[in-house]
Amino acid sequence: MDKETDLEKVAGSLPTTAASTLLSAVIGTPIAALLPVLAGSLASGRHKKRVEKALVEIESNLKNLGDRINDLSDAQFKLINEAVVTILHSPDDLKVDFLKEAIRKSCVTDRLNMHQATLTSRALRDISVEELTFLIECQGKDIVFHENKVDGCINVKKISLDGERATGLISLGLLTKEQGEGTWDDHGKYVFTPLAKNILELVSTSVE
Repeated sequence: MDKETDLEKVAGSLPTTAASTLLSAVIGTPIAALLPVLAGSLASGRHKKRVEKALVEIESNLKNLGDRINDLSDAQFKLINEAVVTILHSPDDLKVDFLKEAIRKSCVTDRLNMHQATLTSRALRDISVEELTFLIECQGKDIVFHENKVDGCINVKKISLDGERATGLISLGLLTKEQGEGTWDDHGKYVFTPLAKNILELVSTSVE
């Protein structure tokens, strides 16, 4: 048998070449398996190419890390593995870019335990690109659900696109009401959690 690639060691024997049948089986969705016509759609073809390109880039990045790959902790391995799996099911180029950056930084961080890896990988899996970009845009500031300007905070209308993004971050555990503040209807201040800061460190190229 051929020697395992770096990506296979890290990501659980995922293919990195364009062996169409095997790769399609890995990235295929249950509904595509039930509906062959969907598997043959243009969207399915775009997704396959997106995944192939991402895996090749990840493979190259991991090779450049040399011996650091052998020193990965179990927590790093878990986060990298689950980020790769998320890429397999992410039909969004920008989210794939965020995940590739998260994988790259996961290899060099030494501040990750298994609990953090579990929470972080879950958030990366479920967060939308809109929520992620909103998180990046708002970093360093608090959120207030109020139309009137509040110094040092980002004011968000509850019924708005930003309101939907902020609500999504709350459901993911990335945004929480500041301790001692009132209820949602009181327009209390919301602050980003330590988990949100971990996500930012992984996905934002401006956060080092």
